[in-house]
Amino acid sequence: MDHTQAYKGISGLGRQKIKLGLERMRELMHLLGDPQDSLKFIHVAGTNGKGSTCSFISAALAANGYRVGMYTSPAVEDVREQYTINGEWISEEDYAAYITMLYSLLLGRTSEQVHNEPAFKLSEVVSHGSAGVMKDDMPTAFELETALAFCYFQDMQCDYVVLETGLGGSGDATNIVSTTVLSVITPISEDHLGMIGNNLEEIARTKAGIIKPGVPVVMLDSGDTVRRVMEEVCDRQSSRLYTVNPGDIHMKQNRRLSTYTNTDESAIINSTKGDAATEDAAIYDYKAHKNIELAASGVYQPYNAALALEALDILGSLNILDDPNHAGKYDPHKAEEAIGKVIVPFRMQKISDDPLFYLDGAHNPDAAIRLKET
Repeated sequence: MDHTQAYKGISGLGRQKIKLGLERMRELMHLLGDPQDSLKFIHVAGTNGKGSTCSFISAALAANGYRVGMYTSPAVEDVREQYTINGEWISEEDYAAYITMLYSLLLGRTSEQVHNEPAFKLSEVVSHGSAGVMKDDMPTAFELETALAFCYFQDMQCDYVVLETGLGGSGDATNIVSTTVLSVITPISEDHLGMIGNNLEEIARTKAGIIKPGVPVVMLDSGDTVRRVMEEVCDRQSSRLYTVNPGDIHMKQNRRLSTYTNTDESAIINSTKGDAATEDAAIYDYKAHKNIELAASGVYQPYNAALALEALDILGSLNILDDPNHAGKYDPHKAEEAIGKVIVPFRMQKISDDPLFYLDGAHNPDAAIRLKET
């Protein structure tokens, strides 16, 4: 089974209904030896800006010499882009090998048997739960993808993993982790109504489900309703809450649009690669961080970048980034420089000049408003 066949198998599972809850994920990870327990997570939830914030944090930590895994979803062009270490995708061979391993476990077959069977047939068996372990309640595609990430990042001995929730928070497969060092909450608005909540307060409570006892939390202020929920949950969990106030972000020059000129597939998707031609520039101050210049497009990106900088400042101030096995101290200037170079694909990405065409992933009312402002 090559990586294309492996992806087809996962895609077949993707036709299942979304099933929130952690019991299947707990059972699956236990069967795999709970690799997630040996990793340190920066867990990111919210409605908009999760992927960009993850990219900013990952790039800043990597620039400081850490080995940083990043798991985001969904994939845009290639499933492998969901799994990166210091900006590099998982290889085709590794992706296929991990999928083969997961199917072998679930179906009670050897890797050789799984490798030689069409992936779509395997996905049908997994979907119907007719063989192997967990046969009464087989994992969803997203749960398998998340399990793959945990196994891969443990095997690659990552210092930190920046982990994006898939849907919501409390019942999301990523929320099985218990070794979070920081929870990050991006802007929250009404999205997936009826699935993770029927109104803004309920949605905020679902997102706040990633907050762990005693673990610090940083959020970008989303208004009174969200703030009240976060304060309540943090108080109950004895977690300190830090808030990024949009008023502390001082724009010196706004509006920057990027167009990719590097046609290498990993450079197009990878947030820290690719040559970009730009119009104007986004330059801003945030607290002690002065004259931060962003390559990322969109009027919303300075806010995502400020949230990332605040998250990193918190990790630094609490000495969480101090590791006796790591050479040197965390340098915020290296973080600023790395964040400034990040280009997030499909966020106001110019595809062509003639005709003038931009591509953006806005998919809810709040994101559409930000797109219009840009």
